[in-house]
This record gives sequence, C-alpha cells and structure tokens, in this order.
Amino acid sequence: MNEKLILIVLKISLIFFPNWFNFLLDGHYFERKTLQSYYTISSSIFTLSGSAASAKLAVSVIEKLWSKDEKEKEKNILLFQKNSHNFIKEVARLNKAVPMVKVLATSETVNEIENNFKNKNSDIKIYENTPLHCSIINANCDKKILQNPDDFLTDRAEINKIIVWNGVEKDILNMDEKKRPIRYCPGHDLSIDAIKYVAERFLPFLFDSTDNPTW
Repeated sequence: MNEKLILIVLKISLIFFPNWFNFLLDGHYFERKTLQSYYTISSSIFTLSGSAASAKLAVSVIEKLWSKDEKEKEKNILLFQKNSHNFIKEVARLNKAVPMVKVLATSETVNEIENNFKNKNSDIKIYENTPLHCSIINANCDKKILQNPDDFLTDRAEINKIIVWNGVEKDILNMDEKKRPIRYCPGHDLSIDAIKYVAERFLPFLFDSTDNPTW
C-alpha cells in the first residue's frame, strides 16, 4: 500500500474514529473504486447515519464486531447476523452518544420524585415544569427495568425499554404517531438501517471448517 496514502488517511481521520478504522478504510481503498477518497467515505457515513451521534454509534458497532478477543469477535458477528437491529440497539444502550437529557417535570414525575424522597425520610418540593437533568446512561442500566444490565444481550426481553432515540423504544415504535414521544428522533428507523448498512460493509470474515469465508 502506498505509504503517502496511508499518511494522508491517518492525518485526516475524524476525532472519534479509532486508528484501526482508518487502516481498515485504507486497506479497502482500491477495492472500493467507486469511493474516490477517504473524504467520500467519511462524508457517506455522516450522510447515511444522519448525524454525528449516529456516525459515532456506527463506529462503535463496527468496533464491537472487530473485538480483539477472537472468540468474542466470532460471537458478536453471529449475533449481528442473527438480529442486526437488536445488536445496534444494545450497542447504543451501552455506548450512549448523548449521556444526558434535560426534560420538564410533569405532575407524574413530581409525585414519583417526592415520594421517593419521603421513603428516605427526606422532604423535597418540586414544581411542574421544573427543568430536570437526567442520566440516560443510568436509565439504560437500571436493574429495576433490565435484567443483567451490564451484559451485552441482543435477545433481552426488555430491549424495547431502552432509551436512545429521545424516548423509550416501545413508545417510539408505537403505531399511533400521536402516542409517540413529543421529541423523539424522526430518523430512528433510517439511522438504524444506515448503521446496519455501514457495519455490513466492514463486517469481518468468518471461516468455517472447510476454510470457506462466510459473512
């Protein structure tokens, strides 16, 4: 491979792209003749994924597929092939691009918080529409909601209870659009399909007993 080309690729790498990803792109440069440069590839990822957060998630998914542990790598590839959408959602749950969210307290939220403090022998008064800073990372690892929240499980029964695209997954998927979260991400479906497309382009080979590569 041309050393100058490698140097150029590494110099213009995006800040959230790990080195292995840049080498991977460079290694496929001549195979992907329709993509004339790294700029085209990086722009494609941004365009397909729709935002910096989705692009970062795409890279996290690829990094998960390219685990340094060979057994873990093979396991992840098979999980991705079995259910790519759930694989992406589970990566998103554990690798949240947006860790915090600010919401306005509703009457239901106020009652829940005040009762929680009363159970701890503390009195606190919160008014409706009070700005609340919430940790999405903590919410997605809540043991009251998820079983074994620290584990990577693509077949977990509570997968639709995760909070990633500006709302609880099951609410975002509600067929009645009027019942969906007010500020949910309208690019939810597109971003998942785009991330799947990008990840499939860089999916590692698996070799069976006959040494025939499979995807």
